Amino acid sequence: MLYKVFQIDASNPNSTDEMNKFIKMHRVLEVEKHFVPGSFGGHWSFCIGYIESDTQSTASSLQDKKSSKVDYKEILDEQSFVRFARLREIRRQIALEDSIPPYAIFTNEELAEISKLEELSKSALTKIRGIGEKKAEKYTERFSLMYAQMLNNEQQQQ
Repeated sequence: MLYKVFQIDASNPNSTDEMNKFIKMHRVLEVEKHFVPGSFGGHWSFCIGYIESDTQSTASSLQDKKSSKVDYKEILDEQSFVRFARLREIRRQIALEDSIPPYAIFTNEELAEISKLEELSKSALTKIRGIGEKKAEKYTERFSLMYAQMLNNEQQQQ
């Protein structure tokens, strides 16, 4: 366990900012506090016992994840990418109808895996990491119908 001592001026309520920032960034195990009287009102002395937190590494890994967006056009073959784009449009339509965020239906990663499937079935969906029985049950039929409609519309336009 590591320790850090903070002295907070009792007459300045804003002097806690540094300590609060420190506490947010570390896993605090114990805090010992004492009021030390002085000629100018005194100060609080805080001794904080802590261990290094994963917060800092988690924050940097989240930043890395945000900055390294996946380009599915590079990852998927041409036919799968076309299906992926169609599935994203279907997901967007369902999200609007159900008033939920698109990622709550399927993530882009899940859609990429779905786009590789030969057949859109409940059993095939449940084999994809992140898609369970309930999600497959809820969305398989809607995605299948909307996908078929989309293909029919495209064929009629040609």
